[in-house]
Amino acid sequence: ENYQPQEVDGYFAGATLGYKDYLFLDGTFRRDISSTLPEGNNAYNYFSVSGGWVFSKHLFANASWLSYGKLRANYAEVGNSAPWGAIADIYSKPDPFGTAILFSLPATKANSDLKPERTTSKELGIELAFFKNRLGLDATYYITNTVDQLIPVSISQATGFASKYLNAGNLENKGFELSVYGTPVKTQN
Repeated sequence: ENYQPQEVDGYFAGATLGYKDYLFLDGTFRRDISSTLPEGNNAYNYFSVSGGWVFSKHLFANASWLSYGKLRANYAEVGNSAPWGAIADIYSKPDPFGTAILFSLPATKANSDLKPERTTSKELGIELAFFKNRLGLDATYYITNTVDQLIPVSISQATGFASKYLNAGNLENKGFELSVYGTPVKTQN
């Protein structure tokens, strides 16, 4: 009779495609709406896409020395919301002092202009297995960046606060990962 649709807090979709067991494509999309970010700046979208090529089935199908070979690449984004209480100053009520009721502000100043934090990552890798999977390796190069970090930054205590929430910083991680495995001796048991 008086139906009111409910607001949705997020969406997620994903798809995986494969072609002849040697080409693969995966993708995702996500939209989140956060109650801890300011209205109008509280919805954010992010996605990922990854691809793989099993070249051992395509180029080296008859090679006895190569058991498995795959190249892969991916790109992904992730959003992050603010902690509770980061957009509006909220009084707290500590224990009374005798009969006097007390209220105080938090040590960290809230910020009503915050945006969601973002992390992007890129990765390239190769997987190889040799001699009927007795020897193998997995090598990966990655870069991860986090921008608009939601952090309390120190400010002058003359303001009445020790810090203030800001979107600040750009943190980058990058490097190589290498793992090697092997089965040097294999018996019937």
